[in-house]
Amino acid sequence: MRRLGRPRIKRVSPAEKRVLVLTCEKAMTVKEICECLHLAEATVENHRSSIYRKSKLVPFDRNAVKLAWWALREGYIKIPDPLPRNWFLSVENLAIRSGDKVRKP
Repeated sequence: MRRLGRPRIKRVSPAEKRVLVLTCEKAMTVKEICECLHLAEATVENHRSSIYRKSKLVPFDRNAVKLAWWALREGYIKIPDPLPRNWFLSVENLAIRSGDKVRKP
């Protein structure tokens, strides 16, 4: 029986999860992920495309920061407790690397 409220979301594969974690928690670029996981750039891009498709972020709204919020909400990544001093800098770095604008308080 299907739960009411939240729509059913396709789960990401283990390989996609590794790419997702490196993208969101470590703020790595595609090239850095390729070097870390020993994958071709096209493979990493395919995993990212699949993750975006499963997250149901619309094409014009796809960016690394929104992907990180989705991954956090769905439980793929966790906010460390206690927060390391540089954690917010890592989130800002993720936004800068993805080309998103960061709003300063």
